[in-house]
Amino acid sequence: MGSDRVIFAFVLSVGLCASAAAQSSAEQCAALVQLELDDTQITSARVVPERGLVPEYCQILGGIETVILFEVAMPTLAWNGRFFFAGGGGYNGNIPSLDHALARGYAVTATDTGHRGEHWDASALLNDPQAQLNYAHRGQHLVTATAKQIVDAYYGEPAEHSYFMGCSNGGKMGLMSVQR
Repeated sequence: MGSDRVIFAFVLSVGLCASAAAQSSAEQCAALVQLELDDTQITSARVVPERGLVPEYCQILGGIETVILFEVAMPTLAWNGRFFFAGGGGYNGNIPSLDHALARGYAVTATDTGHRGEHWDASALLNDPQAQLNYAHRGQHLVTATAKQIVDAYYGEPAEHSYFMGCSNGGKMGLMSVQR
């Protein structure tokens, strides 16, 4: 009878600790909307529930210089200590899916490179030199620096290693970063 009480007390305390941890990660995530970063506005900070192979994560949406939109997604429980940038395809224009890196435990980011549209549509770049520069190299550079600050603020430590993956335009993004 006494051991039943001990087991019940243990299960109850584990359950309460897990609930407190989930609440604190949600609160910690939501607090990032107040994070002050140069030329950056965080517009949303929320915990997204686990679905399939994608673990629960803290999703940050924001903009740099109000035009370069980005998303940062950070696993709440199973972070592997690494940072991942997901390059976009075509002319970008939207933020690519971050699910593949999240499912592997990475804190991951991506950007629309400063313009909206389908990956095959470059009309937003026509006659707009600043949009062309953002697309060419500034977007991914600024988002990478900002996302790493967000990751550091959320986890309390920087990522141990950083990775980039992309093909098509994502390949261009990687090469431009290396060249610069």
